[in-house]
Amino acid sequence: MNFDAIGGYFGLDLAPVANWRPDGIGVNSARSALELILRARQPSKVHLPSYCCSAVESAIPENIEICWYEINEEFEISNMPETSPEAPLLLVNYFGLKNEYAAAIVADKPGHVILDNSQAYYSQPFAEADCIYSPRKFLPVPDGGIVVCDALIDLPQKQATSSNRAQYLLGRADVGPEPFFEYYKWAEAEIAKEPPMQMSALTDQLLDHLDTERFAAKRRENFQALDKRLRSLNRINLPMTDDTVPMVYPFWPSGEGLREKLVENRVFAARYWPEVAEMKQASNFENELSRNMVPLPIDQRYDSSDMDRIAELCLSHLFGGLPGEPG
Repeated sequence: MNFDAIGGYFGLDLAPVANWRPDGIGVNSARSALELILRARQPSKVHLPSYCCSAVESAIPENIEICWYEINEEFEISNMPETSPEAPLLLVNYFGLKNEYAAAIVADKPGHVILDNSQAYYSQPFAEADCIYSPRKFLPVPDGGIVVCDALIDLPQKQATSSNRAQYLLGRADVGPEPFFEYYKWAEAEIAKEPPMQMSALTDQLLDHLDTERFAAKRRENFQALDKRLRSLNRINLPMTDDTVPMVYPFWPSGEGLREKLVENRVFAARYWPEVAEMKQASNFENELSRNMVPLPIDQRYDSSDMDRIAELCLSHLFGGLPGEPG
């Protein structure tokens, strides 16, 4: 019989807090969550948006046909395809800002939708749709995904381990982001190569002990601060509703080079998603969006002074004068 160890050095020990966590099955990644849904549902084809991460396409088994669809400037489906339980629609809740639209589509097509809430961790799941989540896009966890599905999920017996991938989390807290960026990229690549597994014990523990209510309030506050200063310059018009907790502030100004300007000043903004610009299925809008939209960070680590700094850098770049002053 194996007993838990008693004594010796300390491990991670966190105080419990009242927090939000989607009520679903914990797996090792959102990609695995999608793969497990497809295994359970066994559709003949699936409708995917052209504007999405390549990890989504890589989760589709070869025996399932992929049918692509485009989105418009409201981040909604340009031409709704014919769907069914055998040909479901993967609907992305972009930036966590499309809750109302997602609810309307699910209500109109119950049982036909796989809702990708990877960018919408705080969004409630729907009984009429399968849902997937990616906690690490919102929270300091090394891996993990959550699947909400009423079909019989064949959960893998093997459990992931993530302590070897947590070094970038600890390193950034101890030293700063730059020395651990390559390690972060390595960890992401390792997750992408893994088959579906149960969520690691480390991530599972962290998700139950993070102050997600405070995190959500801070995200909303930071989004509003940036929107107040940058809204008139933004080609994207996605307002934050009462039930919204956004992942980023999606900023698409005129001109180019803003991302590079921010990086030079140690403001790190990702790019969603470089591969879209090379896809023949992508529209001109999606191509431009991939190249020029800058997702500005608004998460719980930052406050109003950080948002002011980001806004000043954006204004300085766009107007070519002193920070915050049109040239």
